[in-house]
Amino acid sequence: MTEKKINLYLNLFFSLILGLWITLSFTPMISPNEIISQLSAKYLYGLTCHQISDRCFGFDGISMLICSRCFGIYTGLIAGILLFSVSKIRSRFDGLMFSSQLIILILFAAPFCFDIILSKSAMYNSGNAIRFVTGFFLTIPFSFFIKSSLTNLSKEIYYKTNYAK
Repeated sequence: MTEKKINLYLNLFFSLILGLWITLSFTPMISPNEIISQLSAKYLYGLTCHQISDRCFGFDGISMLICSRCFGIYTGLIAGILLFSVSKIRSRFDGLMFSSQLIILILFAAPFCFDIILSKSAMYNSGNAIRFVTGFFLTIPFSFFIKSSLTNLSKEIYYKTNYAK
């Protein structure tokens, strides 16, 4: 198996896991079985999200199992991995010095941090759309590092399976 195929499979696997995670968050809206929704909420999403219902996107009075900010974070991870997989942005970002990459991370994280700080200090209450957008943009640059890690892992797997004895 070539290094590119290993890289492709790792990226697809990671994206599918995230996609499944996001899809399961819609369980209350698509499953008539309330027990499945309650178990998913408690044992899957309760570990990673506060699940405050008025901070969750909903449809017809039924809320998702994750808040809008977490939904933005997960969606941003998938979008970022796909973006860095199919575009030349990755090579440009990869060519930057670490300090420049850090500045980009801080710039993308700043709206997220300001939103949380202002919300916690009761200066304003952001809506679900703002929470989603800040979560989404927070994870775009982080997905580059995940993508780079997956690429490095695929190289390691390739060389260990083909050259290690």
